[in-house]
Amino acid sequence: MGKTGARPAFDLELVFLTGVAAFMAVFLSQSFSYTGLASKFPRLVSAIGLVLSAYALAGKIRAPRGSETGESTAAGGPEPEGARSVPRIPWYLFVLFLLGYLALIVMVGFGPATLVALGLLGRLLGMRRWGLVALFAVTSTVVLMLMFGWLFHTPLPVGLVGKLLGR
Repeated sequence: MGKTGARPAFDLELVFLTGVAAFMAVFLSQSFSYTGLASKFPRLVSAIGLVLSAYALAGKIRAPRGSETGESTAAGGPEPEGARSVPRIPWYLFVLFLLGYLALIVMVGFGPATLVALGLLGRLLGMRRWGLVALFAVTSTVVLMLMFGWLFHTPLPVGLVGKLLGR
Protein backbone atom coordinates (compact mmCIF):
# COMPACT_ATOMS: atom_id res chain seq x y z
CA MET A 1 0.00 0.00 0.00
CA GLY A 2 1.14 3.47 -0.70
CA LYS A 3 0.91 6.51 1.49
CA THR A 4 -2.59 7.39 0.37
CA GLY A 5 -3.98 7.36 3.91
CA ALA A 6 -6.76 4.95 2.97
CA ARG A 7 -7.44 2.12 5.36
CA PRO A 8 -7.03 -1.41 4.05
CA ALA A 9 -10.17 -3.36 3.23
CA PHE A 10 -9.28 -6.02 5.82
CA ASP A 11 -7.71 -4.68 9.01
CA LEU A 12 -6.34 -7.59 11.04
CA GLU A 13 -5.80 -5.44 14.13
CA LEU A 14 -9.43 -4.33 14.08
CA VAL A 15 -10.59 -7.95 13.80
CA PHE A 16 -8.27 -8.98 16.67
CA LEU A 17 -9.47 -6.15 18.93
CA THR A 18 -13.09 -7.02 18.19
CA GLY A 19 -12.39 -10.65 19.07
CA VAL A 20 -10.70 -9.69 22.35
CA ALA A 21 -13.63 -7.42 23.26
CA ALA A 22 -16.11 -10.21 22.48
CA PHE A 23 -14.10 -12.69 24.56
CA MET A 24 -13.99 -10.27 27.48
CA ALA A 25 -17.74 -9.69 27.26
CA VAL A 26 -18.43 -13.44 27.33
CA PHE A 27 -15.90 -13.90 30.15
CA LEU A 28 -17.61 -11.14 32.14
CA SER A 29 -21.05 -12.69 31.65
CA GLN A 30 -19.73 -16.10 32.73
CA SER A 31 -18.15 -14.66 35.88
CA PHE A 32 -21.63 -14.00 37.30
CA SER A 33 -22.17 -17.76 37.59
CA TYR A 34 -19.41 -17.97 40.23
CA THR A 35 -20.22 -17.40 43.86
CA GLY A 36 -18.51 -15.49 46.62
CA LEU A 37 -14.88 -14.47 46.42
CA ALA A 38 -14.28 -16.78 43.45
CA SER A 39 -16.21 -14.38 41.23
CA LYS A 40 -14.35 -11.19 42.17
CA PHE A 41 -11.08 -11.65 40.31
CA PRO A 42 -12.54 -12.96 37.01
CA ARG A 43 -15.09 -10.17 37.10
CA LEU A 44 -12.40 -7.56 37.73
CA VAL A 45 -10.10 -8.86 34.99
CA SER A 46 -12.87 -9.18 32.42
CA ALA A 47 -14.33 -5.76 33.21
CA ILE A 48 -10.92 -4.08 32.91
CA GLY A 49 -10.19 -6.05 29.73
CA LEU A 50 -13.52 -5.05 28.23
CA VAL A 51 -12.96 -1.36 29.00
CA LEU A 52 -9.41 -1.46 27.59
CA SER A 53 -10.58 -3.32 24.49
CA ALA A 54 -13.32 -0.77 23.90
CA TYR A 55 -10.81 2.06 24.35
CA ALA A 56 -8.39 0.44 21.88
CA LEU A 57 -11.20 -0.18 19.39
CA ALA A 58 -12.38 3.42 19.65
CA GLY A 59 -8.83 4.64 19.11
CA LYS A 60 -8.38 2.35 16.14
CA ILE A 61 -11.65 3.36 14.53
CA ARG A 62 -11.13 7.09 15.17
CA ALA A 63 -7.43 7.12 14.17
CA PRO A 64 -6.65 9.97 11.78
CA ARG A 65 -5.87 8.98 8.23
CA GLY A 66 -2.21 8.34 7.65
CA SER A 67 -1.51 7.43 11.28
CA GLU A 68 -0.95 3.80 10.31
CA THR A 69 2.20 4.83 8.45
CA GLY A 70 3.81 6.09 11.65
CA GLU A 71 4.50 9.50 10.10
CA SER A 72 2.37 11.59 12.41
CA THR A 73 1.67 11.97 16.10
CA ALA A 74 -1.66 11.32 17.78
CA ALA A 75 -2.58 14.97 17.18
CA GLY A 76 -2.00 14.47 13.45
CA GLY A 77 1.09 16.64 13.11
CA PRO A 78 4.65 15.65 12.34
CA GLU A 79 6.96 14.30 15.04
CA PRO A 80 8.75 17.11 16.88
CA GLU A 81 12.47 17.37 16.18
CA GLY A 82 14.44 15.29 18.69
CA ALA A 83 11.36 13.54 20.12
CA ARG A 84 12.08 10.08 21.50
CA SER A 85 9.49 7.51 20.57
CA VAL A 86 8.94 4.15 22.23
CA PRO A 87 10.73 1.48 20.22
CA ARG A 88 8.49 -1.10 18.58
CA ILE A 89 9.19 -4.75 19.21
CA PRO A 90 8.27 -7.09 16.33
CA TRP A 91 5.51 -9.49 17.32
CA TYR A 92 7.61 -12.61 16.82
CA LEU A 93 10.33 -11.29 19.15
CA PHE A 94 7.70 -10.50 21.76
CA VAL A 95 6.29 -14.04 21.43
CA LEU A 96 9.83 -15.42 21.92
CA PHE A 97 10.21 -13.13 24.94
CA LEU A 98 6.98 -14.52 26.45
CA LEU A 99 8.02 -18.12 25.77
CA GLY A 100 11.35 -17.41 27.46
CA TYR A 101 9.51 -15.90 30.43
CA LEU A 102 7.32 -19.01 30.73
CA ALA A 103 10.39 -21.26 30.56
CA LEU A 104 12.06 -19.15 33.25
CA ILE A 105 8.96 -19.47 35.47
CA VAL A 106 9.18 -23.25 35.15
CA MET A 107 12.87 -23.20 36.04
CA VAL A 108 13.17 -20.61 38.83
CA GLY A 109 9.60 -19.70 39.80
CA PHE A 110 7.32 -16.72 39.43
CA GLY A 111 9.19 -14.16 41.54
CA PRO A 112 12.68 -14.33 40.03
CA ALA A 113 11.33 -14.87 36.50
CA THR A 114 9.03 -11.86 36.73
CA LEU A 115 11.81 -9.70 38.14
CA VAL A 116 14.11 -10.57 35.22
CA ALA A 117 11.35 -10.33 32.60
CA LEU A 118 10.15 -6.91 33.77
CA GLY A 119 13.72 -5.63 33.87
CA LEU A 120 14.34 -6.80 30.31
CA LEU A 121 10.99 -5.47 29.15
CA GLY A 122 11.73 -2.08 30.65
CA ARG A 123 14.99 -1.92 28.72
CA LEU A 124 13.37 -3.15 25.50
CA LEU A 125 10.69 -0.48 25.76
CA GLY A 126 13.19 2.31 26.09
CA MET A 127 13.91 2.83 29.79
CA ARG A 128 17.53 3.95 29.84
CA ARG A 129 18.42 4.42 33.50
CA TRP A 130 19.21 1.12 35.22
CA GLY A 131 18.07 2.43 38.60
CA LEU A 132 14.63 3.24 37.21
CA VAL A 133 14.46 -0.16 35.48
CA ALA A 134 15.37 -1.92 38.75
CA LEU A 135 12.82 0.12 40.72
CA PHE A 136 10.11 -0.68 38.16
CA ALA A 137 10.94 -4.40 38.10
CA VAL A 138 11.21 -4.85 41.88
CA THR A 139 8.13 -2.77 42.70
CA SER A 140 5.98 -4.47 40.07
CA THR A 141 7.13 -7.95 41.11
CA VAL A 142 6.46 -7.30 44.80
CA VAL A 143 3.01 -5.84 44.04
CA LEU A 144 2.10 -8.82 41.82
CA MET A 145 3.32 -11.36 44.38
CA LEU A 146 1.44 -9.64 47.22
CA MET A 147 -1.69 -9.25 45.12
CA PHE A 148 -1.87 -12.86 43.99
CA GLY A 149 -0.35 -14.54 47.04
CA TRP A 150 -1.89 -12.52 49.84
CA LEU A 151 -5.00 -10.85 48.43
CA PHE A 152 -6.26 -13.58 46.08
CA HIS A 153 -4.67 -16.55 47.93
CA THR A 154 -3.32 -17.92 44.67
CA PRO A 155 -0.30 -20.21 44.92
CA LEU A 156 2.44 -18.94 42.63
CA PRO A 157 4.82 -21.29 40.78
CA VAL A 158 8.03 -21.98 42.71
CA GLY A 159 9.82 -23.59 39.76
CA LEU A 160 12.17 -26.54 39.60
CA VAL A 161 14.81 -24.77 41.69
CA GLY A 162 12.24 -24.04 44.41
CA LYS A 163 11.14 -27.67 44.44
CA LEU A 164 14.74 -28.84 44.73
CA LEU A 165 15.27 -26.46 47.65
CA GLY A 166 12.14 -27.83 49.33
CA ARG A 167 9.79 -24.86 49.07
